[in-house]
Amino acid sequence: MGIKNKHKTTRKKAQILKRKVVASAMCFTPLRFFIKNRRAVSAVMSNLILIGAVMAVGLVVLAYARSTSINYQTQYAQTMSSDIGKLKETLTFEYAYYKPSSHDVYIYFLNSGTVNIEIKSISINGSPKSFIMYTMHDVAIDNHVLASGQEGYLISNNPDLVSGTTYLVKLTSRSDSTFAYNFLV
Repeated sequence: MGIKNKHKTTRKKAQILKRKVVASAMCFTPLRFFIKNRRAVSAVMSNLILIGAVMAVGLVVLAYARSTSINYQTQYAQTMSSDIGKLKETLTFEYAYYKPSSHDVYIYFLNSGTVNIEIKSISINGSPKSFIMYTMHDVAIDNHVLASGQEGYLISNNPDLVSGTTYLVKLTSRSDSTFAYNFLV
């Protein structure tokens, strides 16, 4: 026997052995249909991979939408709380007068709201002014906070007021609520 014959017989034996192994494996495999038909396995695997990818992307989109929704909800709650706080602030002007000898404007008011009001700034006809704030018992209020139900007044030096002219006073609170009052000098 030559080398060619040995090679052919070895090759035939290997092929026969390979067929027997595949045939015996198919007997023990519950999915032997898929082993016979490799295209079916490929289609099932590609569909499983596609379903997994779609689910992963869907979960990512859902998580993003949920976090964005929570952020919007938090911002909305803060805005509403701030707006409600502004609505609870009510400042009622009682009267105002100008003292020409000292160039001081006296503005009397009452905190008729349900929360304390901190006066941040005052402007007369649009120009900002410095001021000193007092309670009705002539006690200076350093932090410019008027308690609910408390009366107070402020004094602002304003040398450029003209007699017989109406002026607009605007008080602004810490929460940016604006209270306006017109008075005649």
